Amino acid sequence: MDLKVHNTLKPEKGRFLLAEPFLQEEHFHRSVVFLCEHNEEGTFGFVLNKILEVPPTEIAEKIPDKGLHFSLGGPVDHSSLFYIHQAGNLISDSFHVCDDIYLGGSFEEVKELMNTGVLTEEQIIFFLGYSGWSDGQLMDEIKEKSWLVVKSSNPAKHIFSGDKDLWKNIMSEQGEHHKIMSNFPDNHLWN
Repeated sequence: MDLKVHNTLKPEKGRFLLAEPFLQEEHFHRSVVFLCEHNEEGTFGFVLNKILEVPPTEIAEKIPDKGLHFSLGGPVDHSSLFYIHQAGNLISDSFHVCDDIYLGGSFEEVKELMNTGVLTEEQIIFFLGYSGWSDGQLMDEIKEKSWLVVKSSNPAKHIFSGDKDLWKNIMSEQGEHHKIMSNFPDNHLWN
């Protein structure tokens, strides 16, 4: 049995990357990355399933502590706060990614919408840092079978879920071969 992920899709804005099961790199071990941009200049996105267990007020002032999801978005720029949301029509300067999913925009407007209950915790996720690849770097990693590219018919379901088993759940949806891989022990030495 081939123990590597098989890639048939190309990376694109709005798709997911699933790390191959045995990738032990600290930031990407069993990670799910949502791609916000992929072009000739490079690729960037955010790790969805490295959930941080910290109160929102420790990260940013005046954000209501209402069960918000914070994730370590990747190894680049941990000093910056990023967010993906579903309120692009209400938040100025938001960048449209796909469907009803937007990146960034006015943080003051985000806080106001959250404090008034217009924007709920099911419609936004925050990240410290991001994941980035220079031109050609991600394609090289895909050729090495480090990543599986996945297209979802409902990306918001995965992005805003806060699911700690997100990698396993999406991997198992990719067919029998990948379902078997999703059940491998987290550390192959435990087997």
